[in-house]
Amino acid sequence: MFSKQQEEEKNLLGCEMGKEDYPPGWRKVLEQIIDQGKVSMVLGAPDTGKSTFVRLLAREAFARGKRVGVVDADMGQSDIGPPSTVGLGFVERKLDQLSESTLRGLYFIGSFSPEGNLLPAVVGTKKMVDKGLALGAQVLVVDTTGLVHKEAGKILKKSKIELVSPRHLVLLQRNGEAEHLILPLSRRRNLIIHRLSVPSKVRRKSKEARRKYRRERLQAYFKKNFSFILPLEESLLGRNISSFSFPEDDFVNLLVGLEDEEGETLGLGIIKEINLPKKEFSLLTPLGESGRIKRLLLSTIQLEFLSFSP
Repeated sequence: MFSKQQEEEKNLLGCEMGKEDYPPGWRKVLEQIIDQGKVSMVLGAPDTGKSTFVRLLAREAFARGKRVGVVDADMGQSDIGPPSTVGLGFVERKLDQLSESTLRGLYFIGSFSPEGNLLPAVVGTKKMVDKGLALGAQVLVVDTTGLVHKEAGKILKKSKIELVSPRHLVLLQRNGEAEHLILPLSRRRNLIIHRLSVPSKVRRKSKEARRKYRRERLQAYFKKNFSFILPLEESLLGRNISSFSFPEDDFVNLLVGLEDEEGETLGLGIIKEINLPKKEFSLLTPLGESGRIKRLLLSTIQLEFLSFSP
């Protein structure tokens, strides 16, 4: 299975990128960001090479001895962490793909799209950036979703930029389609904006290809599961049980986020069955123990396409 940035590179050049193969302007921007460090953010519509740029930046910075963190805020096409989350990874060896980063943090969004989830998407990105800096990242780069054309995209990107305060903003676009995102910011002294063109060989991926990639990432995440029986308690669910809109089938295969007592996302789980008479439910999760789970974050995602072997 190719990661999304490997697919982009394959489409771009038909082979692995060498230093001499970088598209026009990319190398200069990569070097400037690495030399100056701090936080950078990459913006662009779908299939513009964002993840490829992030990977190349992470790999180059690591090769120069920098402590490198990557925040993957593309919750629908995640490389770091499973889909439906914002993930924080650290580069601890030479990367072939971003998914090889060491996972150091997750924030559960509960959706594959930021639309309708703007606040969690912004909060999750900010929390992962703060955690990355606290863990000592010298170069920290934020990969973002391709939502740029709607009003929601404008609000989302502006809010992220305001909260994260990146030093470098990389804008990948074909025909100025994302320029509206940065026009209000163009005169800020503390923000360096890099406008890069999209290489002509980058191809657009179909919706089905995106769904397939998402399924594969989730199947890989849930490849090894443990089964737990947990109490159906309001403190665990964070809501009044009477507020549930049963039938119980609505919760079969429901994707949930698992939080600890500090409000940190430990990982994901799947509700397999709710037993109302016993006031308990069964949960599948890759986590090896349930003692740290203090709260479930519900989503509207039911993963019927997955097969499980706890």
